[in-house]
Order: sequence, then structure tokens, then C-alpha cells
Amino acid sequence: MRSAEQLHLFGQRVSPVALPRDYEPARPAHFEVARICLAKGSITTPERKRFVERICDLYPEARVEEHLDTPHNRLRFGGEDPLVLHQAGKRTLVFGELESAVRFAQEEGNAYRSFTKRLLEAVPIQRLALGGICIYRSARDLMERKMGMGNRVSGCIDRASPKAGDGRARYPRDLRHEAYSLIIETAHSFRPDLEVALCLEEQPLRESTGLMQSIGRCNCGL
Repeated sequence: MRSAEQLHLFGQRVSPVALPRDYEPARPAHFEVARICLAKGSITTPERKRFVERICDLYPEARVEEHLDTPHNRLRFGGEDPLVLHQAGKRTLVFGELESAVRFAQEEGNAYRSFTKRLLEAVPIQRLALGGICIYRSARDLMERKMGMGNRVSGCIDRASPKAGDGRARYPRDLRHEAYSLIIETAHSFRPDLEVALCLEEQPLRESTGLMQSIGRCNCGL
């Protein structure tokens, strides 16, 4: 059974969404917003509407666009040039609602599918190396001293994983398998010839994802 923290990490709603009550919006330095997009779910409740309005008030010069029937990951900002899209994205603020989870792998619009598709369309990559957090005890202690014991990464790590593998702590194996399998399936549906490898992963994961032949083919080893 996955914990609430693990489900939240991958976008699955495990309890009614409650926005922070003590949040005071502040305009961060060096972040200039030219456009604000309100996607599906962004203002469906009075609480959300007020939250969005307070942040929009920080950017009176920004153009506000309503796309209330469009999920946030289906928004299209026009153009095909990756550089132009990147520059526009850095000045665009999007409000929406994230409901999909990794376990709904076949659901159209899944965040992993959408990201993988956009990556392959925009960048002519030769090899896709997949990996997740893998951390030794000393590095984890340093992270927890800086971020606190209750940080989200520590909350999602499988406590038993260092004893079962190479001494590094990782996310639960079934969760990694699910995420890797979805990305691999999506990547090969668009680029059947694309080489895919796993980075710093355990043999059971290489076997379950069909990537035993990728040992030594990680980008950081080539």
C-alpha cells in the first residue's frame, strides 16, 4: 500500500484539496509574468477562485486567459520552435488541477505520457536514460539536516531498500517499475528505434522493464 506522500508525489488525490489558509501571496523577484492561463479546475470553487485572484492581483500587467474546459497539460501556446515555446513558458503562469496518477497509465493526458511525447517531438535525442532518486545514508543525512526529516523525498523513500540492494535508498520498487514502464511504452510508441537505458538501478528493475541489455549504456557512463 502506498503512503499518502507517495501518491501525492505522483499527482494522485488522496484527500479533498485544501489550499493553505495562511498563505500571503508575494511577487518573487526576477519572475516576470506576461500571461496567466486559467485551465480546467482552477476556479471551480470559491476557495480556488479567491486564491487565483489574489495571485493575479500581483501581476496587473499580465494578460489573463480563460481555458476552463482544457486540462492544464493540454494547453497549447502556439508555434513549433522549442526555443520560442521555452521563452514563452518562462513568462506564463498556469493554474489548473492535477488529478491523474501513474496507475492510470492508459488514461489519455497522463502527465508522463504528455511529457515524454513533447520531449521526443522537441529534442532529437539518441538515447533516453531513466533513473530515480538513489541516495546513500550520509547524503540523506545531509539532505534531512538541510530540508528537515519530514521533507517529501524522505517521506517517499522505501526504508528497507538500502538493506536489499546496493546500499542506496530509493523509492519503492513497484512505484519505480510503474513509472519506468509507462515512459518506456510511450517513448517506443513514438520512436520504436529509440535506445532506452536505466541509470543506477537494480537488476530486478532491469529484468521487469526488459532492459537487461542496457547495462553500461546509461548516459553518465558513455
